[in-house]
Amino acid sequence: MILTSADKVEILTSSAADTHVLCEYVDRVISADVEVSSQLHNDETTTIVSATTTTVLTAPAQNIRRQLLTMSIANVHASLTQTVTIKKDESATDTTWFIATLYPGESLLYHHRMGWQKFNTGGLPVVSMPDVRAVSSILMAPHFSTAGLTSVKT
Repeated sequence: MILTSADKVEILTSSAADTHVLCEYVDRVISADVEVSSQLHNDETTTIVSATTTTVLTAPAQNIRRQLLTMSIANVHASLTQTVTIKKDESATDTTWFIATLYPGESLLYHHRMGWQKFNTGGLPVVSMPDVRAVSSILMAPHFSTAGLTSVKT
């Protein structure tokens, strides 16, 4: 995600669960549409403790393009669930970027090259499994016979 001077990143939280956010980004100084320098920042931290909208990455100065590299969001509360809605605020016009529900101890990570990934309380990636009951297969049909599939017809 690239931010200009009119953009910022906000998170809408649904509960009072303690939520920690860390953003790593690079600021690229632009002159005549050419990058003249860049600086890495990895210390943009925010703690959210209520159901509210919070700015987690501010808008850069006029001649700077800010690229979000990673964002880590963790529900560190012992018992409350937190639904987070990540939004890009462009000149007061919000665009929802991602929505996730984090159970106690779970986290969410954004990487600019890989997208979003949710992690469970043990730090393992949460993978959604397809509902195999909804998948029909001829091989699962009880009347399907494999007897004649390998024979040669003469």
